[in-house]
Amino acid sequence: MLKNFFTREEIYDVYCSIFYEFPYRIIPKNDFIGISINALETLDGGASFDEHEEKNKLSDFQIDGFLERRKSFNPKNCLETVECFIDEFFNKLVFHFDKFIESSKKFPFLLGIDDEQIILLNLIKHYKSTLSNESIQIDFFWAIQLPKKINDQLILLLIEYLEQRVAILNVKVTDIIFENKISISQEFQNKIIWNGNQQQLCELFLKLKENNWIENFEEGNLKLFVSSLCNLFDKKKQRKRIHRTK
Repeated sequence: MLKNFFTREEIYDVYCSIFYEFPYRIIPKNDFIGISINALETLDGGASFDEHEEKNKLSDFQIDGFLERRKSFNPKNCLETVECFIDEFFNKLVFHFDKFIESSKKFPFLLGIDDEQIILLNLIKHYKSTLSNESIQIDFFWAIQLPKKINDQLILLLIEYLEQRVAILNVKVTDIIFENKISISQEFQNKIIWNGNQQQLCELFLKLKENNWIENFEEGNLKLFVSSLCNLFDKKKQRKRIHRTK
């Protein structure tokens, strides 16, 4: 008879309420760590459904494992479960953020609100109100009790993530600074002032080639070399003289 209670719906619904929802319920301040056997069963069973959603119930092997673990369960030896819950929650938050937003629309104080930014800002405000009150805390995980000191650290991490999300939603083109990091060598910044004309510059090139002071160039590279040579000189004076003669 006991096996009939281990259904996909029962465990997976609880799993989703923990790992696909923002925590929002307020409880009195707690000073100790408390872990229920249901926390382990929810984490293990729900994660298996999350990976294999075609299943509609736990296998006999899984059920037998749960029943056996219940016999030897000791909350003091299950502190690793807290770490697993934290890892699972923030992993889902990063990779399935859309599910968190959808589930939050059913919260009593967010009913009828579809705007993601408004939802996030209200959650941030809600979380910050508990941080400043020493008598209360957010119920972060079902089936696990955390002391306020640890609980508040998780809330601070969550607030930071949500604030970054709000910042992304409000980014503008003017907020993005494009910086040209390509630096021009000093030797190319200080060009030689060319006092001659274009023809004399060509004669300089021919003189260099004639005296074998430069290597012969293939046809494809000749234009590139001439362009590079011209870039060594500042020909502003030459252009001014041409303008005056006109």
